[in-house]
Amino acid sequence: MAVFVDEVLKRAAGLVDGDLAVENPDEVAASIARLLRVAAEPEVYVTGARLGQILGASRQAVQQRAARGTLLVRADDSGVRYPLWQLRDGSPAPQPPVSRPSCRPHMGAD
Repeated sequence: MAVFVDEVLKRAAGLVDGDLAVENPDEVAASIARLLRVAAEPEVYVTGARLGQILGASRQAVQQRAARGTLLVRADDSGVRYPLWQLRDGSPAPQPPVSRPSCRPHMGAD
């Protein structure tokens, strides 16, 4: 099976760029598998449990990441859902730092 995977990855790399080499076939195959799981999902927003399955994590881990601000979450009448578009390659995409307004009153002179 590994020989087949290596051959498929080499052929795919060649379609992208003739000089492109696959350095770590196992890592690339795992990335493709994650991407296919996301692409096969019929919904744009999924539950925490489903996102956990896609990411290989628990629902609680997904909720903790959302609480830390590393996953986006949407709450509405149907419950809490996570948008799949925030994933890149089947994993959460790096997100820029979010600036939050300060809760402290302005201490300037009046």
